[in-house]
Amino acid sequence: MDLIVALKFGPWSLEPQRCLLTSSDIEKELDPLSYKLLSYFLACGNKITTREELAEHVWGQRYVDDDAIYRAIYELRKHVH
Repeated sequence: MDLIVALKFGPWSLEPQRCLLTSSDIEKELDPLSYKLLSYFLACGNKITTREELAEHVWGQRYVDDDAIYRAIYELRKHVH
């Protein structure tokens, strides 16, 4: 079985084995939640994702407080900007 070495999107590359986000000379190690969130968004492509889907697939729960979702997305955006 082949392992995914890196996922490329825009100027970024995500290395799953190291939870590392890179772009030219920038390297950012992602915390586990940011990594799971980014991986889920990449897997969904251009599909609109609901809060319920995020709660189930990223947090592994049926319900997650909206503030927790907003904070996680805010932290992820800081990594990719």
